[in-house]
Parts: sequence; structure tokens; C-alpha cells
Amino acid sequence: MVLALADIVPIETEPTLKGYSEGEIKRTEVNRYERNPLNRKLCVAANGYDCSICGFDFQKVYGELGNQFIHIHHITPVSKIGPGYMIDPIKDLTPVCPNCHAMLHRTDPPLQPEQLKMILMARTGKMLFSDFTQQYKVAEENIKYDIDTDK
Repeated sequence: MVLALADIVPIETEPTLKGYSEGEIKRTEVNRYERNPLNRKLCVAANGYDCSICGFDFQKVYGELGNQFIHIHHITPVSKIGPGYMIDPIKDLTPVCPNCHAMLHRTDPPLQPEQLKMILMARTGKMLFSDFTQQYKVAEENIKYDIDTDK
């Protein structure tokens, strides 16, 4: 005999929108991996404060409130590198906005920044601002200006 779900769970004609209690204190023990703030400074000195995945610039959007705001993502998780590893701020770290940072960590192991960039490009169907600015910098470096000063 099969019971219908409706026979087991009463169906409410009008949904109730009441909340549930929160804020209970629970004791939790976790491992916290130390990070050296100098590595962050070196990373942003080399890469700036724009998200390396989507190109988001907090200062452009939020003004002074967003000045120098960016997350720093460890390309290899700190939990996997072990104590004493010397971080290369260019190779091992990259600046990312909080949204991209959260998406990188949605999988285990985390996505590589280039993987997320490809997902974003495939979904939006366009080149990302971060790619455009990088291509512009490369193109500008390769331009030879032919200026005739005799005219």
C-alpha cells in the first residue's frame, strides 16, 4: 500500500513566513593556518586591487569605502602547503573579489582561477574586463610610436 505524501504531511493553504531562532553558542575547535600579511602586501603591489577573475574594482564602485579592498586567494590551499613553505606572492597568490573567492572554494579542491574565469566567460559570452585590460597592456607595450617631429 502506498501512502500519498499529502496524507503524511499536512498541506497548508497559506505558507507561514515565520523565522527560526539563531544565536546559540556552540564550541568548535578548528585548525587555523597563519598567513603573513607581508605576502598580501607583495601580492597587491604586483597585481593591484582589481579582481584577477572578473575585473571588479571596489574603489570604482564604492569610492573611498572600497579603496584597497580585495581578498587574496592562495592558489594552493594553505592547508596543503605545510609549515615553512615560502610563498611566492606572484605565483602562489592572486587578488579576487569576495564573490569570485567564494566560487573558487565551492569545490574541493578549490577551482583554479583560470578555470573560474573560463566558466564566467562561457556564461557571459564575453571577454572579461580583467582580460581586456591585460591584453591592452600587452598591446600597448608592443606599439611602436612613429612620430614625425619635423612637421
